[in-house]
Amino acid sequence: MNTASSCSLQTLDLDLRSCLKPGAEEITVILRTVTNLNYYVRVKETDKVQHLRTQLYETADLKHKFRLVHQKEVLEDDKRLDTYSVQDGSVVQILFISPETIEVDVHVFKKGNVWLKISDSDTPGDLRQLLKDPKLCLGSAPTVYDIFHRGEKLVEEHPLHFYGITNHSRIDVKCLDASFKVAIESSGAFKVVDFLEVKGTEHVGDVKRRMLKIIADVEEADLKLNDVVIFHNPKNCRQTYNELDCDKFTLNKYGVEPHDYLVYITYRIDSPCANIPDSHKLHHVHRVTPMESVQSFRLKLQDQLGIPFGKQRLTFRDIEKLSYGDRIESFHDIELHHDKSCDV
Repeated sequence: MNTASSCSLQTLDLDLRSCLKPGAEEITVILRTVTNLNYYVRVKETDKVQHLRTQLYETADLKHKFRLVHQKEVLEDDKRLDTYSVQDGSVVQILFISPETIEVDVHVFKKGNVWLKISDSDTPGDLRQLLKDPKLCLGSAPTVYDIFHRGEKLVEEHPLHFYGITNHSRIDVKCLDASFKVAIESSGAFKVVDFLEVKGTEHVGDVKRRMLKIIADVEEADLKLNDVVIFHNPKNCRQTYNELDCDKFTLNKYGVEPHDYLVYITYRIDSPCANIPDSHKLHHVHRVTPMESVQSFRLKLQDQLGIPFGKQRLTFRDIEKLSYGDRIESFHDIELHHDKSCDV
């Protein structure tokens, strides 16, 4: 190899190394208590201090609040580790803070709310024990429930202060086995057709079977489960549609809550594939799912109608041609042209 080629390769190697992001490799940080107890945590220099704190909670059974200090400087959770020159082998001191007694506003689903005094170093498990106290006048304690703070589910082993719970914080107790009503809405008519009482622990498949009877009466059609697709539409976010696509999952898994909407779409293909005429154009109205890609919809049409993928032309409102990269953002009637002379 000549000198020029060697220099070029060396220059290229230096360029590639300079392109590597700093802190991409993991480092080991030693977290040390005042009693010289060490915890070893693997992080990246570009990680935030909050990530280091979370990793420490996962590694050690720490209940009390603590500060992290490196080179006499208190680490702030929202800043990166390399801001404080934390490197591989750096020692970060753990300084514990005395626990505080706080008062929290606990809202229990369908049972009201109660103010409880608890230590910020206690865990959700300790809170569960307090909720069993008959003096709270909440009736019988819920048997299956999750505990939330600002929409985040609380994990049993973490202390309350880990979730930012302070004095006068609100905590929500959501009963997973409680009955509640949801609205059944037709995507075609954009109106509520009925209400259904469900449980959060109920499986999607069982809910679909109960809904099918209602939908069949409304649509006046003999429908099967495969003819109907159900979407969860939260009451406080009507622009969001999440398909309930796994019959084995529970409604809790999809976040279905009281007074939410279950929106249904019916897929009814009136003409079998064999009866598609040999004309240049076949107009067919078909219901599509929200946020479905046009490419995915084309594949469905190919499977259900037998129209080849490359012989489809989709238009919306008679003028807009839908291309592969488009997404259908809400419920729309799409007109399909089966054009034998068309090559998309």
